[in-house]
Amino acid sequence: PTKTTPEQASAERRDPPPMVLRGLTLALISCLLRPITAGKSTSNATGRSSSSIVHLQNDGDCDPFPELTQWFPRTTGVLPDSFFNLLQNSLHFTGVFYDLDNDHQPEYIHHLHNVDAHGNTYVVAKYNPNTDEFSRVNVNWEVTQPFGTSDFDSHGLAICDLNKDGLHDYVANTGAAFGTLSGPFFWAELYLGQPLQPGEIWAPKGGQREGGQRGLDNWDGAGRGRTILVADFNGDSELDVLYMNEVREAEPDAPAFLAYNDGNSRWNKDLLLKEYFRNGIIYDDQDNGQVLLAVRDTDCNECCSCGGRKGQIEEMRMVMYKWNQGSQRMDLIAMSEEQAPFSQFLDALDIDGDQKLDVFQYGRNGRLRTFLTSAKKPGDSIISRVTDEVPLPCCNYDMGMAVVADLNLDGSYEIFALYTERRSNRIAPRPVMMVLYNQTHAAPTRPQWQEVQRVENYFTAQSRITDIGLMDYNSDGFLDIIASDERARVPYLFKNMFATEGCNRPNFVAVVLKGTVSNIYGIGATLKLTVSGMGPNGGETKVFVRGVKRVTSLGTNRGGTDENRIVFGLGHTGVVEKLEITW
Repeated sequence: PTKTTPEQASAERRDPPPMVLRGLTLALISCLLRPITAGKSTSNATGRSSSSIVHLQNDGDCDPFPELTQWFPRTTGVLPDSFFNLLQNSLHFTGVFYDLDNDHQPEYIHHLHNVDAHGNTYVVAKYNPNTDEFSRVNVNWEVTQPFGTSDFDSHGLAICDLNKDGLHDYVANTGAAFGTLSGPFFWAELYLGQPLQPGEIWAPKGGQREGGQRGLDNWDGAGRGRTILVADFNGDSELDVLYMNEVREAEPDAPAFLAYNDGNSRWNKDLLLKEYFRNGIIYDDQDNGQVLLAVRDTDCNECCSCGGRKGQIEEMRMVMYKWNQGSQRMDLIAMSEEQAPFSQFLDALDIDGDQKLDVFQYGRNGRLRTFLTSAKKPGDSIISRVTDEVPLPCCNYDMGMAVVADLNLDGSYEIFALYTERRSNRIAPRPVMMVLYNQTHAAPTRPQWQEVQRVENYFTAQSRITDIGLMDYNSDGFLDIIASDERARVPYLFKNMFATEGCNRPNFVAVVLKGTVSNIYGIGATLKLTVSGMGPNGGETKVFVRGVKRVTSLGTNRGGTDENRIVFGLGHTGVVEKLEITW
């Protein structure tokens, strides 16, 4: 509760009663609710704005779609080159942004690719708002195995409290030599957080053998990991770990594996789930409740650990799995009718405004695909058929990576897409085209996205774009974007510069869910924010829906970073009426 200002009282609106949910603390990050700077209106920490904001004049508002190179300039120096092994020339993934010290300002965490776990291979850096750059923080990674006993490719990772001791743990998927190698050298990494000493922000302890000895060893010990998903899959209030491994030409086979947390910092492998997953999220399905929504690379035909693939390899499909309490196993409950080749990204959001989570997905072939709940036929799954597709912008371009988010805080979604000029050699340099799409807000039978701007030859990538992430690295409310390719020496950072000098900054509210008994990260939760004062004349009331689909990692094939704060854009006139959470 906060005090009511005279301006609030004059608005003649009642605040909703306090929200009380069992086992839940709702944290509204009031320091992130930004006031408009031009002096035409005021806002306060509760999200309630003064009545004068409802009819705000438009002459000082920001251009809703600024020129792209000014809106998202490629920014250098924020992540210094010294963070990365410049001799390695093999970045592959973005690293992650995660708030280690609970100051609502994310740190940057990165593990150099294809190196031994010992030495100066982990990067932990803290942001300095005065210099707009990150500086390394001295974190003692206590590796519990001898030097020379690890050598792997680090991929998707998650940072979270796996064992409910209030400390941050680190778990990562790993690969090795195109998946050809196996054994303890290539087990998944596990570092458990230790009590902090004065001046420390993090004290991880463990390594690959720590992970393997606690049950996180891959099938046959093969190193073929890609991304990772942490959630409570079997409903016992413990955080399980799903390692998603794609099919590769090397043997032995190493499908995805799901490790159930037994509550004692140990995990037991699901011996029945043997699918190849390229990426996946936790999805609140309207018909089936909480499910695993994933893209299957192939059907392993129950021959995933017998020294080689056998039988017919099926086409890539979107699939849904749900925990069956009776049989104590994950059941396949739905599969898409169409292929989902080389899936790069998977997300869930309310696209058509019906207050239900839809699905957004794309693959390397470049089709941005939308699956709408409102468009599905009775009895069908939402993933049965594609509702809408956005084609490639040009015949000689391939899909790089893309994200969908409210990038200008107006309450609507945009797609930020990076396409690369086609090359026969996957690691050859190539020009990058940047394209921005926004919502049409049309009927479900009509196109849902339209192109707003494109910038050709924006920069040159060293190979295919392989990973992308969303984060608000400077905590200004605007989501920034980070990307990488297979041969980039440093990530590509695009700072969101939407609110330029001389225009009114839009308002927003940022929410963090914290469970006090179980599901401490709110994975699978759905939030509905009712906002009045929206629309061109400030006379519309809208309901914005968000879902919590993962922790730390984004729904990409390589495990790109995700913003853990749930951000709702309010535009210049929006007034928060109520927030409803389905836990």
